[in-house]
Amino acid sequence: MKRSKRLPPGPRFAFPILGHLPLLKKPLHLSLADLAARHGPIVHLRLGSRHTFVIGSVDLAKECFSGELDVAIANRPHFTSIKEASFDYSVLSLANYGAHWRTMRRVATVHLLSAHRVNIMSDDVIARELRAMVRRLAARASSRVELKRRLFELSHSVLMEIMAQTRNTYSEDEDMSKEAREMKDIIEAIAPLVGVANLWDYIPLLRWLDVCGAERKLKDAVNRRMIDAERQKLKHLERKSSGDTDDKKSMIGVMLELQKTEPEVYTDTFINALVANLLGAGTETTSTTMEWAMTLLLNHPDVLKRAQEEIDSNIGEGRLLDKNDLPHLPYLHCIISETLRLYPAVPMLLPHAHTRHPPTARSTDTMSRQGRWSLSMRMPSTGIRRYGRTRRSSGRRGSSTAKQRERL
Repeated sequence: MKRSKRLPPGPRFAFPILGHLPLLKKPLHLSLADLAARHGPIVHLRLGSRHTFVIGSVDLAKECFSGELDVAIANRPHFTSIKEASFDYSVLSLANYGAHWRTMRRVATVHLLSAHRVNIMSDDVIARELRAMVRRLAARASSRVELKRRLFELSHSVLMEIMAQTRNTYSEDEDMSKEAREMKDIIEAIAPLVGVANLWDYIPLLRWLDVCGAERKLKDAVNRRMIDAERQKLKHLERKSSGDTDDKKSMIGVMLELQKTEPEVYTDTFINALVANLLGAGTETTSTTMEWAMTLLLNHPDVLKRAQEEIDSNIGEGRLLDKNDLPHLPYLHCIISETLRLYPAVPMLLPHAHTRHPPTARSTDTMSRQGRWSLSMRMPSTGIRRYGRTRRSSGRRGSSTAKQRERL
């Protein structure tokens, strides 16, 4: 394959049809970091029918996600494999930059992650659910505990109460509620199917040769996800009709009120997509990060001891810490930040589609990928302070509530 002089450097040899796909090994973020180390801060790859640019430099990432260039790559590529799972690309993380995305982001930011909402969650919901988890752990102190499932249950319980004002139902002899188990089953069903179907995005012919039935299985899993989102709306309506006078409206309650005023904007699909997106993304990533933090502390007893000493000296042993204690616990905050840096729940940021494209590449076939893992301090030229907000989010699509989420 003859490389255009105007394209960034990359591997010289590309296979017919497959392009550079055979060069990518698992895990993907390590493979791409290795390519960046060999070819430079920006690497051009031809993945099947798609041209891809891999960003592996902090300075270049900042340049890409600022000014006019930020607008040019603010969209998402529309992959066939995630069309069903993303409600036809309408979820917050995968919608194209535009009016729909701005509306969905505003709802999520104002009604879920605003400073007021975070304070409510910290004071009421999180503290209550955390105490409930500790009580359940204490009741089974002599038996083996699978912490990952407990943390998933905690994340799911908090989100369910904030989004729909519903409490998960569980028995003391179970490590996970029925609702959390259903959500985990849906996530575990969708993830591998999207991985298999992902090859369709680069070699479309494979979709017509879907001998394993991945497309049908993916639709079934997505339908279960939609049913779950609808069930949360119905539960909220039942609570409202039964005389619930709680003035702390849930996110679903707010959206149903907005739907009355602007039904053409806040459609059922809009609400289902946002609920499913936040539940799916918020539970797995949060519980995974907490699990990594616990693992790192157990493997570094000196750090665990210092963190415990900081908590004991500032809070004592008579109560659990709360949000008002956080400003006095800088070492604990550093542990959280370091966990997010070393083991991000999603080591590869979502790809960006180009609306302006280089020569030899069609706009619909061109995208950029940014490796969160490779942009950490693992690269000698990168510092976490120097990286700043780009570490949490990217340009115009980045979240103004990144610090709020980290604190939460």
